[in-house]
Amino acid sequence: MSDVDATTEYKGGSNGLTRRAALLMAANVVATVIAFALPLVLVRTMSQTEYGLYKQALQIMATALCLLNLQVAVSVFYFYEGAPGKKLQVSLNVMLFYGLVGALLFLIFLVWPGWVTLIFQGSDLVPHVPLLGFAIFCSLVSTNLDAVPMAAGDVRVASALIVLSQFSKSVVMIIAGLVYGSLDAVLVA
Repeated sequence: MSDVDATTEYKGGSNGLTRRAALLMAANVVATVIAFALPLVLVRTMSQTEYGLYKQALQIMATALCLLNLQVAVSVFYFYEGAPGKKLQVSLNVMLFYGLVGALLFLIFLVWPGWVTLIFQGSDLVPHVPLLGFAIFCSLVSTNLDAVPMAAGDVRVASALIVLSQFSKSVVMIIAGLVYGSLDAVLVA
């Protein structure tokens, strides 16, 4: 790469780092704004008890996603460079890993839904735990989909995935909350 090309890229040329970072930041801001509407709608449409259960389920889900993410999706950045001919295999391995971890958690939630009473000292959430496990499984697999195009250098596709996934998730959950107003409906969504 010549000095002129390096300068153009540094200053934010068509493929410059600044432009790509700005695009990803804008996508994350839009996704955050979209996600902001969800609890505002749900608090108005669900009963106080259902909304409290939603908040407990959301806490379990957020904790599980943070703990089980293990940053395996970030490994595509390393392996894409080390084995450029095996990008598809690396991507499939990452998705397979998240699928297996999510399926194991779903199985645990399905077999022993009463574990939640150890944390929340009440059994109101127990009937929803298997569905919560399935929602965590789906979220674990889908949350890291933007890392694959980002590692491949396609920031536009990664940005579109960030916005579209958050938008579709929020819209479907808002519709479920408006129509049904129950935790089960929101978890299915």
